[in-house]
Amino acid sequence: MKAQEFDRKFDAGEDISQLLDLSKAKRPRRKQQRIQLDLPTWMIEQLQPSCQPPRGYPPSDRRDLPC
Repeated sequence: MKAQEFDRKFDAGEDISQLLDLSKAKRPRRKQQRIQLDLPTWMIEQLQPSCQPPRGYPPSDRRDLPC
């Protein structure tokens, strides 16, 4: 397929997913890297209230909380 035809299909909103080789696709700036961060105690204490489960949240499900 020529680039002009591909562009026309894309611009027309047609489904071009079958025309793409997604096995080699990359997402730039999405690589993750683990870091260690030391914070002052007062700052950590400020974070804790936002990590409290909602009232009535079952204790068995607390491991599912994001914090």
